[in-house]
Amino acid sequence: MVKLIVSDIDGTLIPYGQSAFSPRLFPLIQRLLDRGVLFCPASGRQFHSVRLLFEPLASRLPILSENGAAVFGPGEREEDCPLLGAVSMDRTAAVEVARELMGDPRCHVCVSGVNRFYVTDPEDAESIRQSTGSFVTLVSEPDQVPGEILKVAAYCPGCDTEIYEKLRERWEGRCAIALSGVSWLDCTEADKGRGLEILCAAYGVELKDTVAFGDNNNDLPMLKKAGRAYVVESAAPEIKAQVPNTCADVCDILEEILHTL
Repeated sequence: MVKLIVSDIDGTLIPYGQSAFSPRLFPLIQRLLDRGVLFCPASGRQFHSVRLLFEPLASRLPILSENGAAVFGPGEREEDCPLLGAVSMDRTAAVEVARELMGDPRCHVCVSGVNRFYVTDPEDAESIRQSTGSFVTLVSEPDQVPGEILKVAAYCPGCDTEIYEKLRERWEGRCAIALSGVSWLDCTEADKGRGLEILCAAYGVELKDTVAFGDNNNDLPMLKKAGRAYVVESAAPEIKAQVPNTCADVCDILEEILHTL
């Protein structure tokens, strides 16, 4: 029986090139919640940014953010939302990865705390605020980031795959490296599969009773651990090859699930 549904956002619930959810989505999520099925957005985005996107239903949704490095429960206000689990990077390694990426002028680097981004470029800070509504703070160096570091991300237009392969050569086994969205790559200690495990532990749900949706490299750990997994038709062939089910629209599958409840 389906008890928990987790879905990636960018490229999955919001197709690339579009900026809004299907008008079918929120009514379907509402019906699932009313039938006792948890729905959780799962994203590389910051918690605050995801909560803004789902504002009409945000008080009822757990949120898997930072590619699984920070998982929050629902709450009426953002400050009331419990942190169900957080997985921080080794700080020395995180700072070293950030500096390595910053050494390539093609990369725009962003370091994540629990619910705040830290960047060294004022233009990058403004771009992130405008495009995602995220909390952003300027620092002069990555080692000035206070507290835990959950993720190091880089926007690498036109060279993300090249940078990804270089990072894997040096860092695979020491942190999780994944392509995430168009031209983005993420470095974390966690991944969306770990985030799904945190969710299941918090709500007493078995992995076999979960359904997951995704489209990209960073979704694979979650898709492989879920009881049932789907990729959208626009996913790359190498992603489709690793997931048994494909769907044209997540909303179609949500409708099917509702019919079985």
